[in-house]
Order: sequence, then structure tokens, then C-alpha cells
Amino acid sequence: MKFSKLLLATMAAVGFASAHAAVDTVQYGTGYFVDVDAHKTSSPYYRWHGDDWGWQHGAIGGTFTTASLNISAYDVDAPSEVDNIYALDSGTWTLLGSLAGNNDTWAFSAFDLGANFFDDINLGLQVKMAIDVNSVGWAVTLAKSTLTTDGSTLPPPIPGVPEPETYAMLLAGLGVMGAVARRRKARSAV
Repeated sequence: MKFSKLLLATMAAVGFASAHAAVDTVQYGTGYFVDVDAHKTSSPYYRWHGDDWGWQHGAIGGTFTTASLNISAYDVDAPSEVDNIYALDSGTWTLLGSLAGNNDTWAFSAFDLGANFFDDINLGLQVKMAIDVNSVGWAVTLAKSTLTTDGSTLPPPIPGVPEPETYAMLLAGLGVMGAVARRRKARSAV
């Protein structure tokens, strides 16, 4: 009984607040998302008109009341550069909007997703982008695509940085391992 109370206290202390808040991040290792900042203007990450691509988020189950798609991009020269983001809504590709950002910086573009997308989020939201739709000669690099529900915390927009939840799980795991070690030590002393 004490162990389960300790586990719950540890989880609460490291930020496992709402069962409805969730984060799913697609990043390097899945498609053309850049691995580290130093490669942001290198092929195949720095992509031009006609180099469009798509990805799929992991399924987020459960019930939630809000959802947001946040795409971290480098070198978006908005409003001149138009890089459109689409999400699959019940079998139909729906324009969410364009990336927003500044020249030579990393920044998230946030797209609020209505309740019509919740069933797609439960199954794994599919996303795609159309780069430089006006074919003017702009290029862009993506670091990550982060799907959040019910006010979850975003990771930093730069590539190669773990999500806050990764740290929370690490701390929770270390806490559990410490509790198990203390329990074993107490048993061996008896």
C-alpha cells in the first residue's frame, strides 16, 4: 500500500496532472525533420517547392476538450513565403493555415484543431505540408510537429531537445527505482 501511495505522489510531483492532457511529437527519425540545428540548411531537411511531404502523429486516446497542432519551422519568411499545413479530417484534407515565422529563426506555428478533428487525433492525426505554394523560391526546415491536448506544455522549438514529458518519465522512473531499492534494503535488514 505504501509503495502505490509513493508512486502516485512521485507522479504528481513530476507533473502528471491531468489524464486528458497529452503531447505527441513527431521529429527526427520520422521523415525529413532535421536532427540537429547545424543541419538546418542541409539536404534533405532544407526543402523547397515540390519537396512536399507528410507524417502521422501517434494516437491520443481518451477524451479532451481542446487540441492544437504546433509545427516548429526554421526560416519561414512570412508573409511572403507561404507554406500550407493540412490535416486529414474524416478522410478529407483540410487546410489549417500557413506557417508563420521569421527569417533565420526557429519558431512554432500553432493551429487550433476543432472538435471535428478529435476522432482523427484518437486514431493518429495525419498531417502534410505544401512548401512555397506560390513557387517564389523559398525554402523551409522543420524540427518537430507537436500535437497537444488540453493545454499540454510544448517542448522547445529547436531540434534535438527532449520533450518535458521525457524528463518527467525519467524522474518518475528514478523515484520508483529508489523506492524499490529502499524497500529491498528494509526487507534484507529484517
